[in-house]
Amino acid sequence: MEDAGDYTCTASNSYGRDSFAVTLVVQDVPGSPHGLRVSQRGSRYLVVSWLPPTTTHTPVDTYIVQYRPATRGTWSDSQEESVRGETTTARLTPLVPDTQYLVRVLAANHLGASPHSEPLQVRTEGEAPSAPPTSVRSDAVSPTSLRVVWEPPPAHTHHGDLLGYHVGVRRHDLGNDESYNFSVVGVGAGGGGREVVTALRAWVQYAVAVRAYNAHGAGPVSPPVVVRTLEDVPSSPPVGVECSGGAGGTSLHVRWAPPPPAFHNGLLQGYRLTLTRLDDSTEKVEELTKMTSGREESMGGLRAWSNYTVTVSAVTRAGAGVSSPDLVCTTREDVAGVPGGLRALQSDVGAAVLTWLPPHPPTGVLLGYTLNHRPPHARAPLQHPLHAHANSHTLTHLNRGTHEFWLTARTRAGEGKPTPTIKLTILDQVAAGVASLGKEVVATLGDDVRFVCVTVGSPPATPTWSVDGRHLGKDGRFTQEADGSLVIRGVERGDRGNYTCSIHSVRKSPYVHTSTTYVLHVQVPPTAPSVHIADATSSTLTVSWAAGDTGGAPVRAWAVWWRAAVGGGVWHTRELGRTHSRHVINELQCGTEYQVYVTARTHVGVSPPSRPLTARTSGSPPVAPPTRHVASGNSTGVWAWLGRWADGGCPITHFTLELRRPRDPSWTTLASSLAPQDVYEVGGLQAGAVYGLRLTAHNAAGATTSTVDISTGPGGGLGAQPAGELELAPPNPIHTDPRLMASAAASALALALTVAAAVLCFRRRVAAGRSGRGAPEDQEAEQNKTNLLQQRDTYYATVRKPQPVPATLERIPEYSEDIYPYATFQLGEGRGAQDDTVTNKFQTFVFQDSRYGVTEGHPPTSPHPFPCHAHDPRPTRETADPGHR
Repeated sequence: MEDAGDYTCTASNSYGRDSFAVTLVVQDVPGSPHGLRVSQRGSRYLVVSWLPPTTTHTPVDTYIVQYRPATRGTWSDSQEESVRGETTTARLTPLVPDTQYLVRVLAANHLGASPHSEPLQVRTEGEAPSAPPTSVRSDAVSPTSLRVVWEPPPAHTHHGDLLGYHVGVRRHDLGNDESYNFSVVGVGAGGGGREVVTALRAWVQYAVAVRAYNAHGAGPVSPPVVVRTLEDVPSSPPVGVECSGGAGGTSLHVRWAPPPPAFHNGLLQGYRLTLTRLDDSTEKVEELTKMTSGREESMGGLRAWSNYTVTVSAVTRAGAGVSSPDLVCTTREDVAGVPGGLRALQSDVGAAVLTWLPPHPPTGVLLGYTLNHRPPHARAPLQHPLHAHANSHTLTHLNRGTHEFWLTARTRAGEGKPTPTIKLTILDQVAAGVASLGKEVVATLGDDVRFVCVTVGSPPATPTWSVDGRHLGKDGRFTQEADGSLVIRGVERGDRGNYTCSIHSVRKSPYVHTSTTYVLHVQVPPTAPSVHIADATSSTLTVSWAAGDTGGAPVRAWAVWWRAAVGGGVWHTRELGRTHSRHVINELQCGTEYQVYVTARTHVGVSPPSRPLTARTSGSPPVAPPTRHVASGNSTGVWAWLGRWADGGCPITHFTLELRRPRDPSWTTLASSLAPQDVYEVGGLQAGAVYGLRLTAHNAAGATTSTVDISTGPGGGLGAQPAGELELAPPNPIHTDPRLMASAAASALALALTVAAAVLCFRRRVAAGRSGRGAPEDQEAEQNKTNLLQQRDTYYATVRKPQPVPATLERIPEYSEDIYPYATFQLGEGRGAQDDTVTNKFQTFVFQDSRYGVTEGHPPTSPHPFPCHAHDPRPTRETADPGHR
C-alpha cells in the first residue's frame, strides 16, 4: 500500500530532456473501521456507529457488524448485520434485555474483509420481567392471614436485577372485577420469597398472585391461587333480640335472628344465650348460659321480679362471637317470700313487741303483712293486717300464758308462705332484751348510716356498741342516740365490719335475745384497670384490660378512650358491657401514635383513668429505592421514578419534588402535592449539565427524602438513557492492526535502504573527486549497476499479506512472484522537452537487467540510468552536462 502514489519518469540526453507521470493505485482489502460506539440503546436493540477506515483507494462495499452475548458462545456463533459501504451506523435487533453484548465491525469489498475492530462491550437496557414467579403456593395460617411462598421467574426473563416482589390478594368471591391489593416484599434466599399477608377477613376465599419487579417496572402476575382463610368467631352479633317473662315469674323467653352472612366468619354451629343478674348490694354476679341451635329459647330457674341482662352470640367452630347489646329483661312477679327473722319479746306487763325483716329476695311489689296471733287456749288465730313498710308491731292486753305468732307477706301475685311459728310466755316481770334484728347494710362512700337498737326490760337496760368485738369508743363520726341507735356520718371504706348492739342486765332470761349484729359493707368507686396493647395493625389497635379493685360493687360497663398522641385532638370513646375484656379500635391512621386508656363504671361511680398507653399502628415512612434507581435523565430531561418507592406499609399520599440548577445552591419546588404514579418527567433542561433532584415521599407515618445528582447527556444523546452510561469503543490504534504494522515496517526498511544507497553514492563521488578523474568509466559503471539493483528491489518490494479472497482478473498482483515481465500500469500525464502533452495510456514495461544483455530484441540500456522521482508529478527540464557529451 505504501507504493501507491504519483511517479514521474525523466529521460535526458545531449539533445534535451523529457518526463512523464504515472499514478500507481494499489487496491487492497479495506482497513479496520474504528471509533465504534453506541449512539442509541434500548432494551431489545442497539444502534452502533463507527468511523470508516483511514486508508484511501480501498473502497468499502459493505460493513459487517458482528455481535454476540459476552458471557456465552464464540464469534463463530455470532449474529451479523450488514450495511452498505456509505453507511456507518447499524441497528442491531432483536436483543435480550439487560444483557452484556460484544460488538465488532469489519469492512469488506470485492477483495476481502478487513480485520475486525476492537470489540465493544455494551449492555442493553433492562425492562420489566417478562415472566411471573413460579411455584406459587398459599395456605391459611389464621382467620386473618395467609402464607404465600414462591420461586423466582426463570433467570432469562428477569431483564435486570430483581428488586423484590408484589404479593397481591383479592376477594375471589367478588369475581375478576376486584383488583389486587399488592404489598411489597424483598427478594429472599435463593431468589424467591415468602410473605404472610395479614388484615384479611375470616372464612373468605382469596385469589393470591405474585409478580416480580426490577428497576424498570413490574412483570406479569402469576396465575391466581385460590385459598380460604380459617374460621373465626362471628364478628357481628345476632340481631332482633327480644324477650318476655314466662309463667310463674321464674323464666324468660328470648328470640333473635342470625347475624348478617358477611360476618359469620365460618359455618354457624348454634348460639350461646347468656343471662346475667347483678346484685348491687354485693359483688356477686349470677350468670346462666345455655347453648342452642334454634333461634329462640326459654330459660327457667330464675328469680322472680328480678332484672336479668340478656345477650346472645353466634357460634362457629372457632367459638362464640360478638355478643348482642345488653338487653335488660325483668321476670314476672311471684307470690311473696317468707319474711325473715320474726322475733317476739315481752315489752311490758301484758304487752309484747314483734320485729321482722322483709322477705328476701323480693318477689314483687310488697303490699303488706298479716300477723297471726293465737292466744293461750284459743283455736283460731287472730289476724292483724300490717302495712308493707312496717317491720315491728306491739300487742297489748295480753293474758298471762303462752302466745303463738307467725307472719305472712303478700304481693300482687298473692300471699306467700308463713314464717315458722314462735312462742312467747307473758310473765309478771319483764326480762331485759334486744328487740331489733340485725342485717347486712350496704352503704356508699360518704353516706350516713343508722343502726337501730330497740331494747326492752324493767328496769330499762343501756345498750353498748362494739365493732368486730372491739368496744366502739367516742368518735366525731360515731354517735349513739338516746334510743340506743348508732349513727355513722360520712361513712368510709375503713368503717366496714360487724357492728353489735348488746345489753348488760342482772335480770336476764336465757330465752331472751340480748344482742343484735349489723354487717356493714361500704362500696367505693372502682380503681383504675390495668391495660396493655395486645396487637397492632396498620389501621387497628387491640386493647386488653383487667379489673382492679371494683370497690365492693360489680362492674357494669367499661369505657375505652383514645386520641392521636401528636397534636392532641378530641378524645374518642366506646362504652362496652361488663363482660368485655378487650376491644379493637378501628379506622386509625397508619403508622401513627395514639394514646389509650380505659375506665370502669359501677353503680357507685367511675374509676380514675388507667395509666395512658402510647401505641403505634404498624407501618413506617416510605422507603426510598437505591440511589441509582431514584431518577435518570437524558440530554434535555430528568425522570423521577416514583413507582420504585416502597410505601413502608402505609399508602403513599403524595410526593414533593425539588430541583437544584447548575451553579445554584437554592432549591426550586416543582411539585408539592404530586400524586403517586410510576414516573414523572421534568423537561426543558440544559444538556450536559448536573442537576440536583430532591424527592420526598409522604404517608401517614411520616416522610422520607432522597437527594441525587443527575447528569443530562450531550445534545441529541441517549433519549431516555440515564446520563453517564454512554459506552464507546476504545480508539483503534494503528499498532493493533498487524497488516498496517507490517506495511509500516516494510516502508521503513525500504527507506533505510534508499538512504544507505544515497550515502554510499555520495561517499564514492567524494572519493572520486579527491582522486581526480581516474577511471571515470569504471566508477560510473559500478554506480549504475548499484542503482539498477536498488531500482529493481524497490520496484518489486512488497509486504507478505494474508491471501485475499478471490477477485476479478483485473486485480493488481500483490506478490512479487505474481508480477510478470510484462506488467500493465496506468500512466499519468507527462510533458516532454517541447512541452508536448502525452495522453494517459496503458503501456507495457519490460524490466531490463544489463547483466543479462539484450532482452526481447531490444539493445542494452544506456549506462546512464533514468532518474525516476516518486510522488512528484511535475515535469522537469534540465540542460545536458557538457562533461558527458
